[in-house]
Amino acid sequence: NSEQALGFVRERYSLDGGDNDRGKNQEKVISAIVNKLASLKSVSNFTSIVNNLQDSVQTNISLDTINALANTQLDSGSKFTVTSQAVTGTGSTGQLTSYAMPNSSLYMMKLDNSSVASASQAIKNLMEEK
Repeated sequence: NSEQALGFVRERYSLDGGDNDRGKNQEKVISAIVNKLASLKSVSNFTSIVNNLQDSVQTNISLDTINALANTQLDSGSKFTVTSQAVTGTGSTGQLTSYAMPNSSLYMMKLDNSSVASASQAIKNLMEEK
């Protein structure tokens, strides 16, 4: 259910990889949602599924875009492939300033520039495939 999924994607303290593992769990849930929405069994329930997810998912993708993706899936008959890019870095506490909480000593990761460049290029390559 959505509450279990939300708990799963938010947890990080009990995970060996902390926030990195939380990100991987978020990817798992997103993949499961995409696969469920793309399954023929779910097509007739698409609107109901999206409405149920609205309170549990935050995205910058508009409902119109989500509907367009679903229609693309239906029209093509092909499967969606979910890919991900992970960036690496060095974590430390209190070394970086948080814009959201500037007076707090938080654990944050300083991203490795070559890792960011590699992920950025992979995304550009994917977008050019369209």
